[in-house]
Amino acid sequence: MAKKPKLPKGVDLERSLKLTPRGEGSMCYALVWSPDGSQLAAGFYDGAIHLWDAGTWAKPRRIAAHKAALNSLSWSPDGRRLASGSDDKMGCIWDIKTLQRLHSYRGRGVVWSAAWSPNGRVLAWGDNSINVNLRETSGADEKVRLEGHSLDVNTVAWSGRLAASVGIH
Repeated sequence: MAKKPKLPKGVDLERSLKLTPRGEGSMCYALVWSPDGSQLAAGFYDGAIHLWDAGTWAKPRRIAAHKAALNSLSWSPDGRRLASGSDDKMGCIWDIKTLQRLHSYRGRGVVWSAAWSPNGRVLAWGDNSINVNLRETSGADEKVRLEGHSLDVNTVAWSGRLAASVGIH
């Protein structure tokens, strides 16, 4: 019998969830916890988002979010909204309570990543455009493009007022 590894204090493997989706479109590409740890969101190859309640692990709520593979998920700092990016060239913001789409943005290519600013007012999107696209989360059409990559921007992140991005060379 294999010896159990010694885990850091506070790690609870007994209550941990092991997802094993089956069937068409079941490959999971994104997995993120809500800021308060009460919900887990997963994005799938078929474009769906599944939301689990971490208190019960009951059957997840499902959003038919995109028409192609879902590449990224990012929770708003307050945990009330979720951003998604997809192969369908769309970035969307979802209301978690109602599961309704609040806003959508058409990228110039596959949307690889999304990240909320710490104050929740701006989303950074990384896509095939070789730029980082910043948009106000209020739904305004105003956007700013940060240039400097030579190919796809596949990861974006925030720290305070600073945004960082990684592109493919």
